[in-house]
Amino acid sequence: MRWAKILPVLVVRSVWPVAISLLLSVQVLASDCIPVGTWAISSAHGAVQASAHDVLLSVAKRSVVLLGEQHERAEHHRWQLQTLAALLAQRDLVLGFEMFPRRVQPVLDRWVAGELSEKEFLDATEWEKVWGFAAKYYLPLFHFARLNRIPMLALNVDRSLIRVLGRKGTEAVPEALREGVGEPAAASPTYLRDLHAVYLEHPESAKATLGDPDFRRFVQAQLTWDRAMAEGIRDALAGILRHAGYPIEALAEHSTFLEVAYLLLHGELPNREELTAFEESITYHSLLHQDVRHMYRAFPLAAHPMAQISSLIGSLSTFYPDELDPLNPELTMHHAYRILAKLPTITAWAHKYNIGHPF
Repeated sequence: MRWAKILPVLVVRSVWPVAISLLLSVQVLASDCIPVGTWAISSAHGAVQASAHDVLLSVAKRSVVLLGEQHERAEHHRWQLQTLAALLAQRDLVLGFEMFPRRVQPVLDRWVAGELSEKEFLDATEWEKVWGFAAKYYLPLFHFARLNRIPMLALNVDRSLIRVLGRKGTEAVPEALREGVGEPAAASPTYLRDLHAVYLEHPESAKATLGDPDFRRFVQAQLTWDRAMAEGIRDALAGILRHAGYPIEALAEHSTFLEVAYLLLHGELPNREELTAFEESITYHSLLHQDVRHMYRAFPLAAHPMAQISSLIGSLSTFYPDELDPLNPELTMHHAYRILAKLPTITAWAHKYNIGHPF
């Protein structure tokens, strides 16, 4: 993912908790609702009604905008879509989602690029596992991002991590397994009360006090969720490049070429056993058929190496006529391994040919 300039990050998430200077959302309680078809800006004295033009003009100047929702309220999602369309008419956007863990970022990139069907997208993001609410409420937003090629940003961590933190506390999860999320700041008294009110809605926790150990672990889990999302927003604003949740600088400094290649192909870094098997496969496929060298003589000596390499990679399929099924994912991955393995030799031979050395 690369952004040539700093773009405002629009975050789609639940109405609570809210920690943003400008709040534009349908209120949770019916008694607090503003009239349908009106806009309001929150202040210390309550919601102040304003024109849509003035509100959207102001919002378009902000670096981060929170679009709140109640997950199963269709009108909230329609309002989000309306707001997105209005803001896109004024400037470029990046659209962040709280429900997606960082590891599925490559899937979001492929969706925006038009490479996946709806089913493929939902399956690859493990929608039912990571979120679970009906996809029909969110698909219009996803299609809007895809139609306009708006980058979609996975802001969070796996819920499994949050559940462990909620059950056992931070001491049960080593720092190395926290997906790079820093230690969150303590909850403010107001936020603590808000979380407590939500916690009491669970029947088994109806009598829990603010000092209850289980409630404190619940708070820690929610703070980690919030912290992860805040870090994702910060990185987007700072132009920090990530792939599948890993900072590019960290990959360049600590990962080998083949580890990064595995990450690009599979969406996650390999463990020791996976890396060993991957290295063996690449080594096995590294040999080139001797007839490939004859193809170089068809190129002028002044031919650009990239043009030669592109042509030769395309020609590899002629050596494997029984493996040409682009709809077979296993064969497709097999070909990716084969190209990755043979590319260094193809490149070296192109250089040798251009400088007149034998090979």
